[in-house]
Parts: sequence; structure tokens; C-alpha cells
Amino acid sequence: MSGDVAPGVVPSLESAPPLGGMVSEPNGQVSSMRVAFLFSVFVVGVVWCALSIRSGAMQEIPWTVVVALSAMAGGKLLQRFAEGRK
Repeated sequence: MSGDVAPGVVPSLESAPPLGGMVSEPNGQVSSMRVAFLFSVFVVGVVWCALSIRSGAMQEIPWTVVVALSAMAGGKLLQRFAEGRK
């Protein structure tokens, strides 16, 4: 997108994809895998913050949660790599 805009010109928000393109594929379609990953990270962050505030100390995030989030991110990376090879 930065190549479409002249230097010093700020593009309008109407032309920007939702969330800055974080949930969109290069072809413009919304990626359900990215939405699920971002939602999961958001939920884990909110729960972690709530538990940490409630207990008055920073809580550990269980390694199983970290592995699950990493697997989701890795799955998306493998999917993207496989699509690029077609």
C-alpha cells in the first residue's frame, strides 16, 4: 500500500483494510485463521491481566497455552508457505 501513495501524503482510512491488514490475506479476503489467532491472543491477555490484577502479582502463563498459541501461529505460517508453492 505504501507504493500507491506519494511521499508525504497520508492515505484515507476508508482505503485501509480492517486492522491495517492484519486479518486480511494478500488478495483482500479475511483470514479466519488470523482472526482466530488474534482473538485467542486477546482472550489470553485479558484473562492473564485480570488474574494478575486480582491476585496482586504477575501470574505465569501455562506452557500449554503458549504451545497452543505457537501452534496456531506456526500453522498459519505453514499454510502461507504451502500456498506460495502452488
